[in-house]
Amino acid sequence: MVGVTNSNTLFHTETYMASLQGKIRLGSYALATVVAALSAVVYLDLRFLEDQVESGVAVSRFSEHVLEMRRFEKNYLLYHSNDDLSAAFEHNGAAGEILVTHDELFAGLAPQEELVTLDRRLERYRALLEIYSDNRDGQPVPPIREVGRDISIAADVISERERATVLQYLRNSRIAVVISVLVVGAVGVLIGRLLSQAVVRSLRQLESNLEPIARGRFRALTAHSDDREIVSFTRAFNRMLGELEARRRQLLHSEKLASLGVLVSGVAHELNNPLSNISSSCQLLLEEQKDGDRELMQEWLEQIDEQTQRARGIVLALLDFSRNRPFATEPVLLSPLLEKVLLLLHKELKNVVVDTDVPPEFLIRVDSQRMQQVFINLIKNATDAGGPGTRVRVRAEYRTGREAAPAEDAYVFGNDLCPGGDEKVAIIRVEDDGPGIEAAILPKVFDPFFTTRETGHGMGLGLYIVEEIIREHDGCIAIRSREGVGCTFSIRLPAVESNR
Repeated sequence: MVGVTNSNTLFHTETYMASLQGKIRLGSYALATVVAALSAVVYLDLRFLEDQVESGVAVSRFSEHVLEMRRFEKNYLLYHSNDDLSAAFEHNGAAGEILVTHDELFAGLAPQEELVTLDRRLERYRALLEIYSDNRDGQPVPPIREVGRDISIAADVISERERATVLQYLRNSRIAVVISVLVVGAVGVLIGRLLSQAVVRSLRQLESNLEPIARGRFRALTAHSDDREIVSFTRAFNRMLGELEARRRQLLHSEKLASLGVLVSGVAHELNNPLSNISSSCQLLLEEQKDGDRELMQEWLEQIDEQTQRARGIVLALLDFSRNRPFATEPVLLSPLLEKVLLLLHKELKNVVVDTDVPPEFLIRVDSQRMQQVFINLIKNATDAGGPGTRVRVRAEYRTGREAAPAEDAYVFGNDLCPGGDEKVAIIRVEDDGPGIEAAILPKVFDPFFTTRETGHGMGLGLYIVEEIIREHDGCIAIRSREGVGCTFSIRLPAVESNR
C-alpha cells in the first residue's frame, strides 16, 4: 500500500507540474488571443467603413437627384416642356425619398433641424413647381430658383461633411492599423521574451549543469526548474549517471584485481624469505633447546618474531589493498601509506631506486585503499617506461593554491578542481628520470584503454584510474614531461592540518 500511495502521489505531482510544452502552448494561446482581438477590431472597423460607404452612396445619390432636379427646373422655366417638369418632379421625389429612407445616415451628417428644414424645402419646391405649372400664363415666377438654390447649398454642405467624415475615418483607420501592428509586435516580443525566460533559461541552466559532466565529473544533476520535461530528463540522466558510476567502479575493481595478480607473485616471494628465516630459526632452536646457548636462542627467537611481523605486514598490506569497500575518506599519514605501497611492489623494484621525501606528519584526507592504487599505478608506470636503473622520487609539501600553480608546459587534468587561490593544498610529486612522454601523446595518457605498450602487456587503464581517483578526492593532477629527461606527475589535494 505504501508503494501505491507514493506512486499515486508522484503521478499527481507530475500531472499538475508545469511543463515547457504547457508554457509554449500558453504563449501561443495568448498571442492568438491578441491577434483575434485585433482581428475583431479590424472587422468592426471594416463594418463601420462599409456603413460609411453606404452613407456616401446615399449622399451621392441625393446630391445627383438635387442637381438633376435643378437642371430640369432650369429647362422647364426656359422652354416650358412638360417632360422637363415631370423629370424635375421625379428627381424631387427621389431626393425626398432618400432623405426619409436613410434618415439615420443623414442624422450623422447634419443636425435634425437642418434635415427637417431640407425636407420642408423639398416639399415647398415641389409645391412651387405645381403652382407655376398651373398658372404660368400672366403670373409672376414664384421663388422656385431661390428655394432650389437653398436645397443645392444644403446638399453640398451634407456632401462636404460626408467626405470630411470619410477622410477623417480613413486617417483614423491608418493610425489604428499602425497601432495594431505595433501592439501585435510588442505583444509578440513580450511573449517571446517570457517564453525565452521560461524555456531557454531552463535549457541553459541544464546545459551549464552538464558542463562538469563533459569534463568527467560524474555528479548527479539538480533540477533547477519545475518543468516536467526538465525534471524527467534530470531523473533519467541521473539514473544513467548511476549506471555509469557502477560500471566505472567495476572497471576500477577489475584493474585493481589485475594489479593484485601482478603483485601476488612478488608477495609470495617476499613471504618466502621471512618464512625461510623462521623455519631455519625454529630448526636451530629444536636442535639446541637442551644444551644451547640461551643468549643465542634468545636471538633466534627475536629473529622469528621480527620475520613474523614482517610477514604479517605484507599480508595486511595485501588484504588492505584487495578489500573492496565503499569510498570513504579520512586523515591519513602519507609516509606509512607509501611504505605499504613499496612493500607490495618490493619485487618489481629490485632494479629500481625509489626515494621518498615526505615529512612524517604529512597528512592527506583520502581513501587509503584508493590512494594506494594511485601510487602503485604511478610507480609501476615509471618503472615500466624507464626499465632497470630507473630512479623514482616521491616528494610532498604544503603550498598555497597560487604557489602550486602547474608549470606552463604541463598538462592539467581536472583543472576545474584546482583554483589558484590562497587556500592551503597538499602537493605530491612522483618524478622519474625515464625517457619521458612524447608531446603528441601527452594529452591522451589519461584516456581509457590508451597504451603505448605491446598487446597483452596492459589494458591502458592504469593512468585513467589514477585520474578518476584523484577527481573523486576533489583534486587534480598535472603531467610535465621532457623527452630523454623524465616525467613528473603532480597531484594536488585539499590540505589537512597536522594532528600534532
